[in-house]
Amino acid sequence: MEQTAQRKYKYDYNQIAKGFESISGVIFTEYSGLTVGEMTELRGKLKKQAAKYIVVKNRITSAVLKQLKITDLNDLFKGPTALLVIKESIEEPIKILVDFSKEHENLKIKKGLFSGRIFEHDKIVSIAKLPNRNVLIAELASLLKTNLVNILTVLQAPMRDFINVLEQIKVKKEKGE
Repeated sequence: MEQTAQRKYKYDYNQIAKGFESISGVIFTEYSGLTVGEMTELRGKLKKQAAKYIVVKNRITSAVLKQLKITDLNDLFKGPTALLVIKESIEEPIKILVDFSKEHENLKIKKGLFSGRIFEHDKIVSIAKLPNRNVLIAELASLLKTNLVNILTVLQAPMRDFINVLEQIKVKKEKGE
C-alpha cells in the first residue's frame, strides 16, 4: 500500500514539474470554503481559456518550486492552496479568477508567477483590469493610423500651398493683372 502511495506522489511531482515547464503562468490561491459546485463552475469557465484550476499538495508544489530555484513563494504553502495553471494567454484566465474571487469571498488570490517574476495580489488585480490583447492591438493600430494621417497632412501642406500660389498666379494672369 505504501509503495502505491509513493508511486502516486512521484507521478504527481513529475506531472507538476513537467507542467511548470510549458505554462505561461500560475496563480496561487486559497480555496478554503469553496464548495465542489463552485470549484466546478470556476474550472468550467477556465477550461475555455486553456487554463486549469488544480489542487496539489503543498509539499509537492513547494518541492517543484525548489527544484526550479524559486524560493520566494515558500510562505504560500500554509493551508489549502490551489493553482490556476495558465497555458496560453494570461489575460482572460486572470480576469475570470479575479471576477470569481469577487463573487466568492472564500477564494483568495495569494500570488502569481509569470515568466519567472512573482506578482503580488494587487498586481494580479491590476492585470485583470487591463483590456485584452486584441483591444490593445486595435487601439495601437488606431493611434498609428491617426499619426500617419497627420504626417501625411503635414507633408502635403507645402505642395497644396504651392498649387494654391500657382492657381492665384493663373487667375491674376487671366484677369490681366
